[in-house]
Amino acid sequence: MGKERINKNILYMSELGILIAILLLMAFTPVGYLRIGTMTITFLTVPVVVGAIVCGPGAGTILGTISSASRASTSASAWTRWAPPSCRSASRAPSRSRSFPVF
Repeated sequence: MGKERINKNILYMSELGILIAILLLMAFTPVGYLRIGTMTITFLTVPVVVGAIVCGPGAGTILGTISSASRASTSASAWTRWAPPSCRSASRAPSRSRSFPVF
């Protein structure tokens, strides 16, 4: 493995690492979202597109996967925050009266 190839690998990994850090920063802070009333616009696709153009389709795939996972985790937490109390957990669900025996 030549020195040029090692330098290219280091450059690729550092660019990908910086883009992942930017993506996670945007995903878990208000920096990556524009909230207008009840509508939310996300800018999480920007690092994914830049990574796919600069580093290639493999980096775009990695960044897209991380972006989707972060959106899923933030949307799940948003659901539990804004959901009605009866939907938040099974223990808070209204109890049903049973007039028949449960086997």
